[in-house]
Amino acid sequence: MLEYLFIFLILLINSIYVKYEAIFHPSVNSSNIAIEQKVSKMNDPLEIYYLLQEALPELKKQTIPQDSQDFANFRDWMNEHHAYMQYVEIKEFYDNGISDSEILKHAQIDTKALEKKIGADVNQIIAKYGDKYTEDEFEKLSIDEQFDIRIELDYEIEQALFNNIKNSIKDKHLKLFVVIRENPYWFVLPDNPNKNQNIIDAFNQVFPDGGDTKLMMY
Repeated sequence: MLEYLFIFLILLINSIYVKYEAIFHPSVNSSNIAIEQKVSKMNDPLEIYYLLQEALPELKKQTIPQDSQDFANFRDWMNEHHAYMQYVEIKEFYDNGISDSEILKHAQIDTKALEKKIGADVNQIIAKYGDKYTEDEFEKLSIDEQFDIRIELDYEIEQALFNNIKNSIKDKHLKLFVVIRENPYWFVLPDNPNKNQNIIDAFNQVFPDGGDTKLMMY
């Protein structure tokens, strides 16, 4: 009899404690719910699509691909009706998609002036390396040293490209997002401080690709 009474008292105390927490610490409960909802959303492979449809309403007109976690399908979905996502091979930096970008057109960015500025900056970078090494000096370097120099050169060219795009849109309430790959992709979205990081997190969860595909914001 005493054993049952003891169990009853334990259940009663637990019930009172739960009600106390709900009444006097609602923020804790609501915070936990918010966190759970956020985690649930971030586990949804379609979340990146929903976030981009919110940022670019035109994307709502097209169907999310069945294999939504394939990057090629994602890229094609982004560009199905408008050129939202651009591709660039750093060694051919001039073929960068700037003149095709739907967002840059809509923002009335002077793309010809932008590409001219990028070309001038890249020429300076190439000239700097040309002054540093003659052709004979470069050929005398080890394969590893040559490789490292080419990596450095590609990185500086990539920086010149994306920093110029970023600077051209900074007064237009736009943000530049870059998909880091062997040869990167890039796209521009309306700046939304409350959603920018969500877009990055959702993308990187869906397309981890062993770390070879990663979204970042410039």
